[in-house]
Amino acid sequence: MSLTLLASMPLTACDCGGDGLRGLAPAIIAEPSPLPFGQVALGTTGRRALTIRNAGEAVLNVTSLAILPTSDPAFSIESVADFELAVGAERTIEVRYAPAQEGSRTGVLQITSNDPNTPILDVPLVAEGVLRSGPAIVVCVSSSVIPLAESCADPLAIDFGSRAFGARIDAQIRIRSIGTEPLQVTSAKVQPGGHPSFTFDPTDVISTLNPGDSVDVRVTFATTTFGPVSAAFAVESNDPTRDWVPVTLTALGLAPAVCAQPSFVDFGVVAVGQTAEKSIELESCGDADLVLSELLVPASEFALLDPLSAPLTLPPGQKHAVRLTYAPTAAGRDSGQLILRSNLPEGAIALSGAGAGCDLDTTPRSLTFGTVGQGRSRTLSTILTNIGAIDCDISSIALGTGTSNEFVPAARTQPFALAPGATESIQVTYTPAGSGDDMGSLELRGSDPDEPTISVALDGRAAGPGECVLDARPSPVAFGSVSLGSQRTITVTLENVGSSLCTIGALKLSATTDRSFVLSPPGLPAFVPSGATRTVDISFSPSITGPATGEMEVYGLIPLRPNIVVPLSGNGSGPKLCVDPDPIVFGTQPVGTVVSRTAQLSACGTEDVVVSSVSLPAPTSTEFALPTPPGTLTIPVGTIQTVDLRFTATNPGREDGVLRLVSNDALTPTYDVSLIAAASNGPCGDLTGKICGVGGLGPIAGARVRVDTGAGPIETVTDEAGDFVLTCLPPGNVDVIASSGSWSTSFSATVDAYAVTSVPGQQCLDSNSAKIAVVWGQWDQFQSILDELNIPYTLIGDSMFSDASELILDPAELATYDIVFFNCGFDENVATSNAGLTNLRNFVTNGGSVYASDWAYDVIEMGWPSHNDFHGDDAVQDAAQNAGNHSGPAAVVDPSLSASLRATQVTISSCCTAIDSAASGTTIYLQSDRYDDGGTHPLMTSFAPSPGAGRVFYTDFHNSDQVGILDVFRWLINQL
Repeated sequence: MSLTLLASMPLTACDCGGDGLRGLAPAIIAEPSPLPFGQVALGTTGRRALTIRNAGEAVLNVTSLAILPTSDPAFSIESVADFELAVGAERTIEVRYAPAQEGSRTGVLQITSNDPNTPILDVPLVAEGVLRSGPAIVVCVSSSVIPLAESCADPLAIDFGSRAFGARIDAQIRIRSIGTEPLQVTSAKVQPGGHPSFTFDPTDVISTLNPGDSVDVRVTFATTTFGPVSAAFAVESNDPTRDWVPVTLTALGLAPAVCAQPSFVDFGVVAVGQTAEKSIELESCGDADLVLSELLVPASEFALLDPLSAPLTLPPGQKHAVRLTYAPTAAGRDSGQLILRSNLPEGAIALSGAGAGCDLDTTPRSLTFGTVGQGRSRTLSTILTNIGAIDCDISSIALGTGTSNEFVPAARTQPFALAPGATESIQVTYTPAGSGDDMGSLELRGSDPDEPTISVALDGRAAGPGECVLDARPSPVAFGSVSLGSQRTITVTLENVGSSLCTIGALKLSATTDRSFVLSPPGLPAFVPSGATRTVDISFSPSITGPATGEMEVYGLIPLRPNIVVPLSGNGSGPKLCVDPDPIVFGTQPVGTVVSRTAQLSACGTEDVVVSSVSLPAPTSTEFALPTPPGTLTIPVGTIQTVDLRFTATNPGREDGVLRLVSNDALTPTYDVSLIAAASNGPCGDLTGKICGVGGLGPIAGARVRVDTGAGPIETVTDEAGDFVLTCLPPGNVDVIASSGSWSTSFSATVDAYAVTSVPGQQCLDSNSAKIAVVWGQWDQFQSILDELNIPYTLIGDSMFSDASELILDPAELATYDIVFFNCGFDENVATSNAGLTNLRNFVTNGGSVYASDWAYDVIEMGWPSHNDFHGDDAVQDAAQNAGNHSGPAAVVDPSLSASLRATQVTISSCCTAIDSAASGTTIYLQSDRYDDGGTHPLMTSFAPSPGAGRVFYTDFHNSDQVGILDVFRWLINQL
């Protein structure tokens, strides 16, 4: 009987000591108790650890930890959720004491648990606040109206809450001297950018406060606008530990509005003499009737098909369709506006289109034949393409005046017509008759009104007696049609067809070569005796459909002029999915409204696209929906299919999501389209635009874009196309700040309530917004890149092995710069001295950025040794310089760089220094099989040593004598 009973009981009881059954129970112990803080200086925080241990025989559940209300308010604990302790386990809790007044204080920390004997355990707290030696400050905030009990703990904030239009609410900021010496308050005022609805009395405080004295600042919030507003107030003093005390102020002010879909109208390319039509939908998206009094299109190329005959009243949620036309009269881009006049301030919707006629282009624009031996010929081609919308007439192809007769264009019937999108290969043969250089031009005359004559430069050289003469097979190199996502490799044989030894010092792709081509050169320099050959592999991996061209250049030991140029051509083919618009912006909508948008899916490649799945994956907000989820979509080339989406504005704030499209697009089989929307209880609007980088980078990804409002900053980052969307901005004029690394720009825009406003064109980062120092180097000249990109800088040093001591050993001078470039070949002994390293570390910690190349690596290895593991013995200076040369393809492994380059590989020539590996917190941008050992080693890295610090970039390759990777350095500059 007893056996049956024991077997059925839970394991929370035992017959311990023969005294019968008793329950197994937890037992709580908190140590030390009481918890003493001792003396804690006013204005500081004392911290003590309390250990809670389970000394019982069952799991302890701690359900509550709280400071009792009778305790001194200076006591607090870290936020702790309910937790369990196994038998014998313990946990440490931090208890804090932040005194604002002198004297002994007590409190009680109460712990509630499932200990049956001590379900409530009180731990006494004992502390004493004492004056801090020297000047000391404490700032407290309070309001009897909000209400807000006095709080002196950081972070200091006053939230005035939601207030009706016209309301006035007061709060108080108290500044008190709590040290042993007078407190010098040098400033206490609102910071720039604060919303004017916050006022302060007095507007600034400059005062000396003896110990125990205080001064009050009255803060008044008067609701003068709709939407969120904010301001920052700051107190500056001579308190050595708290010389800057910020206070954040926030409030929410509680009208007809118009929303346009699309927010701007782009007619695209339209042939001159033809007319295109598009529609725009105007929605009443406010909380009152929208009364449209007039719709007007002033520009002559654009027209309104259905003007209003009388004022039109649209209740909230109602829509009105407007039809527009565009009829270009000449080639070129046209812009206009649809002007909206209503019971709102006058607004406008941007209109754009491009008139297209005949538009001819040729690639390349120069033919370099290199060195050709006597009695031999070399033939090169330029590709003439009609990139316009109508036929082009080619009237003549002939040599320009003064062109050497050693150049002969291939015979071609003239004149002839070139249809839109069609190409014509035009060959020129160079057969030197004498010696020396031959130059000239090929003149292509056609009906392109902007460029009636296209000139292609011709350049060749006849080999002299005993001079090296190389030939290439095949030449040109034609890859033909290659599917997107695939790669084709062709081996080019370089043969010495002369009688003298040839030395190949460098093999490079020209600067204009499409990034789909990648070079895998042999070990260089290479010596090629007469009649011997060397081979080089060239790969073509197209990332877009359509033709791609380039050139491989073969140089001798002195890379001033190529000995031979090999033309490259290929064509990307396959299915390609394009989506418009991307991102899809729903705008900010009043809570409770429902809006619709349409995504246009097109097959923009050379084959049909099959979309097998359309979805809204997690964590997409449930406020987005597909009203009619489509099944499989087959999109023939050149056609469009649509997908409808819906947004229900339910909760105030921004909502983001993704429209996911799975297709047979080989490069992007999963295409994610960003969905951006917001809901608001008050009128606000959205702003969209495009940010481009310094130095002609073009659209830049990851740039921060913000607008400072009275309620604090509203910010976002740009996507891979450089596009940004700022949601729920206050209506009216706003100042926009865009930044990337040390670079920034600002511009103004006008935001309309419940509308999406597009900033015309693109806004580029200002090349004067960052101050640059370049340390002269013997083997690198980054200043040449900055010159080419028209970016100003200060050159430090101008001779071999400059030590830059005037910069590195002067922290005040160093602090005036934002970026410092260390070229390979500067004297790093000063930079790696104790003083130099300290100054450079402080420079980066305070937000400055550093770049170093090749031999300049010692600055990084000795300054921040934990981020990159350089080759060789880390304890030996210059040890990593013996890694040897390496040339070949490098994988672009950083998505942002890859998107900017539109490539996953580049060709790099590395010399001397190498990184074996990088730490987990270091970003790797380029990597390759550096040692030809089958491994991958970083070639280009960066890291931020600490939160808020600047970035430190390194390339193991030179920034000079690199061909075809200028855009890598252009992108790098924008990250610094």
